[in-house]
Amino acid sequence: GFTLDRFQIESRGDSLQFNTQAMDVGDLAAAVVASGLLPSKVSTIFSELRPSGSVLALEAELANWRQPLSDWSIMAQVHDISVQARKKAPGLLGLDGTVLASQMGAKAWIDTRNFTLDLPTVYRKPIEFTQVLGQLSASWDANTLYLHQGIFEGEHEEHHASALFGMAIPLVPNAAQGPPLAMYLDVGVPDASVDVRQNYIPYRIPDVLEEWLESSILGGGLSETSFSWRGGFKGFGSGLQSLQIGTVISDGSINTPSQSFYLRNASPPPAWFVDGEASRVDGAREISIKARRRRPRGRKAN
Repeated sequence: GFTLDRFQIESRGDSLQFNTQAMDVGDLAAAVVASGLLPSKVSTIFSELRPSGSVLALEAELANWRQPLSDWSIMAQVHDISVQARKKAPGLLGLDGTVLASQMGAKAWIDTRNFTLDLPTVYRKPIEFTQVLGQLSASWDANTLYLHQGIFEGEHEEHHASALFGMAIPLVPNAAQGPPLAMYLDVGVPDASVDVRQNYIPYRIPDVLEEWLESSILGGGLSETSFSWRGGFKGFGSGLQSLQIGTVISDGSINTPSQSFYLRNASPPPAWFVDGEASRVDGAREISIKARRRRPRGRKAN
């Protein structure tokens, strides 16, 4: 069971309205699952997500209490909400914000500190942010959960990031209908070290490409860096997805399969071009590099 410091209920014919404060999300989820109101599949998902945190204030309405899932709405102010990663669904840890949801979908406005995004099917390690401001919408059908219209500004301990995010997440294994697992991610980082690549490049890319990206830029600073991913995580290079990376490199060294060359400061550098640009890695097929100046190892730059 769970406890409520304040609870108000109002009945209007078949409809019910609820207002409450200070509710523990984990206790509430456990009580809802135990009540048998939810379909068994939904109850299983709730249990596996292991939600936790607090609802500071909640308003809910059921259009018909005899059919509670046919027409309902909820508006809640939440604190430190967390759901664990479940199969292909992401883990969201430490959310503060406001949530508006109904049987048609949901939208969250997020303003939180110390937030963690856990995508084990995409990244080996969770991505941690000291602060996140943004919004995310969700909708669903019998087979698929859709996360879309995700717009975020985040502060990482080493850089600032702006992101557009969406995912299609199958809820039923090997479902005949509905799209496969896919992510749509655009990340822009104004300034960062070369280690920023470890945060946003999915580990599902081929080993040879991952090794090249790990060793391609040796030191230096990055600015105007962008990451873009479209599609799923299987059959990389078959045209089912694309990965694009672009950056401006300062005082760095780039390794290519056939040669290495240093990028030195231009004096004065053009406003749009600092030392060099390494742009567009599309699948494993195309790499474009522009250098203001370059030289082989051991030789002096002109």
